[in-house]
Amino acid sequence: MRDTVWIMRRWLRTSVRSVKFWLLFLAMPSIAVCLSFLLHGGAERAELRIGVVNMDDGSRLAADAAGYLARLEQIKLSEHEAADARRMIASGELDAAVVFPEHFGEGLRRGNPPAVEIVSIRGTSVTGYVDLMLGAYIRNIASIGRAAQDDDALFERLYASHADFRYALTAESIDDVSGKHRMSRQTIGYLAILLLFCAAQLSNLILHERENRTYARVLSTPVSPVSYMLSNVLTNLLVLMLLIAVALAVMTLAFGIDPGLPIGMLLIVLLPYVLTAIAVSHAVTAHAASAMKASALQNLMIIPTSLLAGCMFPIETMPESVQRIGKLFPQHWLLDAVGRLQSGAALADVWLNLAILAAFALACALAAAFEHARRREAAIL
Repeated sequence: MRDTVWIMRRWLRTSVRSVKFWLLFLAMPSIAVCLSFLLHGGAERAELRIGVVNMDDGSRLAADAAGYLARLEQIKLSEHEAADARRMIASGELDAAVVFPEHFGEGLRRGNPPAVEIVSIRGTSVTGYVDLMLGAYIRNIASIGRAAQDDDALFERLYASHADFRYALTAESIDDVSGKHRMSRQTIGYLAILLLFCAAQLSNLILHERENRTYARVLSTPVSPVSYMLSNVLTNLLVLMLLIAVALAVMTLAFGIDPGLPIGMLLIVLLPYVLTAIAVSHAVTAHAASAMKASALQNLMIIPTSLLAGCMFPIETMPESVQRIGKLFPQHWLLDAVGRLQSGAALADVWLNLAILAAFALACALAAAFEHARRREAAIL
């Protein structure tokens, strides 16, 4: 045990003297939180700028439909000519335009209105809400027209009754925390990448010591190979937990980002991922011929797998086939567990995620141990 502590202290002294260590340990967590804050800090729902093009000029029913849109929350309505609306959509001055076609009012009165066109270059993120609300309104008025059966007087009475109908509604406002949860989950995704890079940096110390013959000199003393490897694992574990503490302090204290779950629960979820990061880095180190090759291989593994697992961008924005590929990597199961806990799940509900992370760690640790044992036997022979 004394030998293990001595090697740990020596590795920590070596790491502290490295500029790269301090960049990973202090600067990168702050940059990761800043990046997540910039990407998601303004993600709250903004007001939609909707233009109305009324081709059925003079129709009271078309004007009433436009007035219904104007009364909806989160919508700023304005009227335009068709050419002006197209130009403003292309320039970004309008999010979408609602085009009421000719004879819209007459068709609505008869219960068979022509289709209303919604034009936007921003897709369903804008048109979905407008189409849903306006479609429901038009269907209600069209049902009145069908019930009137071409009787204009009856239609006017039913329409006036529908317009004057009042009902009691109790409203209660709640805070929308989904944006904050997305921000904290993306911050944890960036933290997952940093943990992999930091574990790789510390594990590569073994290869550096092999190359400069320090490894052989240390093992010529009473220090056993098991103590030597255990000291690196414990050093890794200590540094990575401190890195998590720094990142969480920056996230919660400096930026005021609520992780959406208790810190203790978050640490429990992060612990098996930390062990996985250490095991992966040791597996790569054991199979690499030099520190340079190990660094290249680790970069080749960390960046693509983190991208596919959703650490850099929300995995929900990716195609379904890519999402299925992302499930092959431990980063995905960490972020999935965090997302489920933010949604109110209990720790017992994410046992499968934790078990998969532990399985990743065990498999990589066994691969590293087998390769180290094979190398020692080859050296003896």
